[in-house]
Amino acid sequence: NGYSSGSWTNGNVTQTASSSDNVGISYYQYSHDGSSVAGTFPNPWTINWDGQWNFYVRAVDYAGNAGAWSNVYTIRRDTTPGVPSIGINNIGVNQGSWSYNVLAGNSSDSGSGLARYEYYINNSWTTSSSKSGSGWFSYDIYVRAIDNAGNVSSNSSKIYLNAKRLYIRQLYYGMRNNNNVNESEINYYDQTFGKMAIIAHKIMGSTEAINTNSNLSNYWDRCYIGIFGRNSDSGGKSYMQQKYNSYSGYTDAYKRQLTLLEYINSTEAQNLYNNHMGAVGGGGTTTMEEITSK
Repeated sequence: NGYSSGSWTNGNVTQTASSSDNVGISYYQYSHDGSSVAGTFPNPWTINWDGQWNFYVRAVDYAGNAGAWSNVYTIRRDTTPGVPSIGINNIGVNQGSWSYNVLAGNSSDSGSGLARYEYYINNSWTTSSSKSGSGWFSYDIYVRAIDNAGNVSSNSSKIYLNAKRLYIRQLYYGMRNNNNVNESEINYYDQTFGKMAIIAHKIMGSTEAINTNSNLSNYWDRCYIGIFGRNSDSGGKSYMQQKYNSYSGYTDAYKRQLTLLEYINSTEAQNLYNNHMGAVGGGGTTTMEEITSK
């Protein structure tokens, strides 16, 4: 049926054996090792179960004479697709642009093995996992796995992504130095607070952010990555340290939170919010009074 020996398929494999004999062919035998008989089969014969095997075939005539074994014929059949997971990494949101990568993985395929992933981004399927742009966007993202037999998995769980939610992910990356953030955490900030400056302060000024980055120099570095989407510069860090030192008489945590106002109210941060989030997540600068009232 057009099957090529040794290839993977997700369909039935039907083969017809042929041989000539002066008294006629009575039946055919098959072997998996080319020496011991494993059984007989009808002609034509169909493989309709999953697995992979080597087959050798020989004819037996009406006089009981068995011919030589054929060359090996390998059949590989797999009808069960893997199930992929989905995530987002390599996030970069700055005042000029945004970018991210869809992370697919854990597609367990015990049969033919994974051939590729495909990504549903911006309402179409693509083989590219990376996306970049500027301004506002909003869409669902899925991943599916295709194995070497051509089986297509069901879609992964959904990630709903927009410019605001991508920036929230970046803030969590700044705080945690990893991409471990769940949808419920993102939903909370997305649905509770409108102004991005407040969200940035709530996350980077949280107890978790401060305790995770207890070293002050490292904390400024993580704030740059989370809030601005870039590495810190020495002049900027020096300025933030001076602002921090100027707030005498306060606890370390509150001094950091006061200094964070310099980050989120800066021209760079405000450009980022207004360029990508606009009316959805812009809204201008903020104060400690506004932040604590939320």
